[in-house]
Amino acid sequence: MRRLDARGLGMLELLLALALGAAVVVLVLPSFARYQQVRDLRHAARQLLADVRLAQQHAQTLDANVRLVYAPGPPSRYTLEKADGSPLKQTEVPATVTVSGSYIATPLEFRPSGAPAAAGEFCLTEGTQILRLDVAAGTGRAQLSEVTSCP
Repeated sequence: MRRLDARGLGMLELLLALALGAAVVVLVLPSFARYQQVRDLRHAARQLLADVRLAQQHAQTLDANVRLVYAPGPPSRYTLEKADGSPLKQTEVPATVTVSGSYIATPLEFRPSGAPAAAGEFCLTEGTQILRLDVAAGTGRAQLSEVTSCP
């Protein structure tokens, strides 16, 4: 009867394990990169939603007009500022995210009542994924939704 050698892995087993590990990495890496891009898009959209709400609160608290002004990049960014142009907050948008919508040409401006000067939207795009942030007239209610296209 023959005994198995218990000294460890042979060269063939080691090469097979390394090849299997490399194959797993090659298959998982593109999925991970795509996950990071979608995560950046969702994070940027949630941050923009929070900053729209913050601009509305500042307008009511300061009893003055406050606007959110988008500046295309690179790097793209937007600024919350008082009506006199003094900045309250600045936020950079991730490089993989594209921003469009009605508030790009005309900044989103909140009056002291909390109502926006005009209804409109921001569209955030990364690849084929699009998130739309709508701001309602009258109330200024901001809502984020996933859409298939944006105006």
